[in-house]
Amino acid sequence: MEVGSKSESILDLPKETQEILKNIKYPANRDKIIEQTRKSGATQDILEDIGMLPDKEYKSANEVAKELHRR
Repeated sequence: MEVGSKSESILDLPKETQEILKNIKYPANRDKIIEQTRKSGATQDILEDIGMLPDKEYKSANEVAKELHRR
């Protein structure tokens, strides 16, 4: 990682978002992640963030976290 660059770890996300992402079975596509996020009772802010993910398959919670950090 470059000096001064922003971390993209799942640990840098809010605790509620971390827990949601950790409880998803991967690989998972965006629609499955959105569905699981809704089922978890996530806040509207989290649902909006997850809804902005690119439509692709994610191999891990950390891969989702990297995309969320780009937003």
